[in-house]
Amino acid sequence: MRSVRILDIVGWEMEPGDAIAFNFRTLHGAPANNSTSRRRVISLRWVGDDAVFVKRRGTQRLPHFPILLMKMGRLLKGRSSPYCTQLNSQKLAGV
Repeated sequence: MRSVRILDIVGWEMEPGDAIAFNFRTLHGAPANNSTSRRRVISLRWVGDDAVFVKRRGTQRLPHFPILLMKMGRLLKGRSSPYCTQLNSQKLAGV
């Protein structure tokens, strides 16, 4: 017999212009867009500077972007993977 886990499902009322952020491994979803307007989405993934490209088995769920010609094991850097640096507080304060 399989055990059943009770999950704590949470939700928020959203208005146009609202945004949420969560870990990409979080199971998430939304009701259908029944309006006449298009739903616009942006997906950002922040990774460490040592992250490499790995093609996983199975169906690719990401949109296909021909410009992203990444090779297995290569660092995620270059035009397709912008780099962000951390500024220390002294630099920000002009010290």
